[in-house]
Amino acid sequence: MLCSRKTIVTLLSVAAFVGLLAFSLKIRQFGQEMQRGWTPITDISRYEELLARVRALGLANHFPDVAPGNAIDFNYTPHFLQGPMILQLRCQIPENELDAVMNLVATHKAEAQNADRHVDPTAPRPYDYTADTGNVRALDSSFDMHMLYAEAHGQDAFSWNHGSYEGIAIDRANRVMLYFASAW
Repeated sequence: MLCSRKTIVTLLSVAAFVGLLAFSLKIRQFGQEMQRGWTPITDISRYEELLARVRALGLANHFPDVAPGNAIDFNYTPHFLQGPMILQLRCQIPENELDAVMNLVATHKAEAQNADRHVDPTAPRPYDYTADTGNVRALDSSFDMHMLYAEAHGQDAFSWNHGSYEGIAIDRANRVMLYFASAW
């Protein structure tokens, strides 16, 4: 039995519609995956899990093993495509513990030097992803930077196109400490 031309055109149209519908659903699913990849995680209850991921990359060993009670902000952005992996933990320093915190920073710096961790003096200043403003911005100049590791992985004129660094920043006036690690 031969099919009429009209039947063939109808069947092809239905098949094309179903194929287009399936393709659009896959594109939507891909878009949702991309969105998840760029969405920062700020749920501090996931701190230990995410810290383990970053430590597996060889970074963030100076971060506390568990989120301290004085933690006031947290940000983890997963490495996705060409984007950076970012881990930051902001803590309020109790008034009577500033000296202890500075001793902790000195200990971390000594450990980094003893481990022969490279600190490139041309490293860019970290951005502040934990600030409650909702905007990413350069780390405020009130912070004293203590780089523990900084190495460019780019090429020639674009040496910091790719790189990684980690450290601690201290704002003594506001008694804030920021642990940071990033790879891009």
